[in-house]
Amino acid sequence: MVRNIEINNEAAVPAQRYDASTLGYGIGASGALNLLDKRLTLFATANHGSGIGRYLSTVSTGFGAVTNFGLSGVTAQRAQIDTVTATAGLVGLQYKFLPNLQSNAIVAAASLNYPNYVTQFITTSSVINRSLWATSVNLIYSPVPSVDLGVEYQHGSRTLLVTDSNGVVGGTADRVQGMVLVRF
Repeated sequence: MVRNIEINNEAAVPAQRYDASTLGYGIGASGALNLLDKRLTLFATANHGSGIGRYLSTVSTGFGAVTNFGLSGVTAQRAQIDTVTATAGLVGLQYKFLPNLQSNAIVAAASLNYPNYVTQFITTSSVINRSLWATSVNLIYSPVPSVDLGVEYQHGSRTLLVTDSNGVVGGTADRVQGMVLVRF
C-alpha cells in the first residue's frame, strides 16, 4: 500500500496557514490453514509500514502521521509532517466442535514509533499508545441457522508513549460479553 497523507489547517491568516503532505507505505501478509476436515482453521496476519495506523483495526487504530506544528517556536513555514511507523499482527484459530458449536481464539499486538517531538505535546502524548496487545476467546452456539448465541472473554494491555500526569504508564482491561445475532 502507498498513500498520500496531507494535513491542512485552512487558517484564515496566511502566516498561520499550514499545508503539508508526506507519503506513507505499508506491507501486509495474511494466510489461513484448514485442518481436520476444515474443523480447525489456523490464521495469521502481519503488517508493517509508515503511515498505516488507521488500517490497524485488529488492535487499535493509530495515527498515520503527526506534525510538530503548534509546538513553541514552530511556525507554519518551519513545520514538518512525519509518518508514524507501525508493526502489528495477529494469530488465531477457529475450532468447530459441532456444525453448530464453534470457538475462536485470537492474540494480536501492535507497536507504534513516533518522532521524538510528539512527547512535547503534553496534553495529548500522555494518551497515545506506544504498544498494545489483546487476546480474546469465545464460544458460539447456533441453535438454528439464522441465530447465533455467544459469550466472549477479552483481555487487553497498552503502554503509553509517556507517563500521564498521575504516573500511569499504561493499563489493562478485561471484559466478558454476551451476544445474540439474528440474521433475516
